Amino acid sequence: MRRRGQELIGLPIVELEEGELVGKLVDINFSPEQKQLVGVIVENKRIWKQARLIPQEKLHILGKDIIIIENKRDLTQAEKSLESLNSGAKVMGKEVITEQGEVLGLVEDVLVDQGQNLVGYELTDGLIQDILAGRKIILFDEIELTYGRDIIIATKSE
Repeated sequence: MRRRGQELIGLPIVELEEGELVGKLVDINFSPEQKQLVGVIVENKRIWKQARLIPQEKLHILGKDIIIIENKRDLTQAEKSLESLNSGAKVMGKEVITEQGEVLGLVEDVLVDQGQNLVGYELTDGLIQDILAGRKIILFDEIELTYGRDIIIATKSE
């Protein structure tokens, strides 16, 4: 089962050890080059002034309705801004083209599997086209991606 990153935003995060609600997920941090989830950003304005990072290896499960971590001691203080922390931010909104010069769309979201692995991107062609034809999905096991400064180039995997 694949899930869009946006489906995770806003989910509550609970500590398994004490059953304590530690906050809500506000962003995901991923490495596009390594095709892996680095961690999730959690926010709890009542307790901390800054967002916190939960490293991927400390996530117990990304459940349908809730995210579970083993222990709240696994929370680490995030950088000054979420943008500087999220290496995947440089991918969002970037245009994806093929080697043949066909525009596939803009990266709208990341896809994560139940094993917390990045499996692909969801692309948009604009609101009207998204409504008429739906969004495109590109999966990493089917397409090789080269991350340029301005554009992502997609090549079919062999």
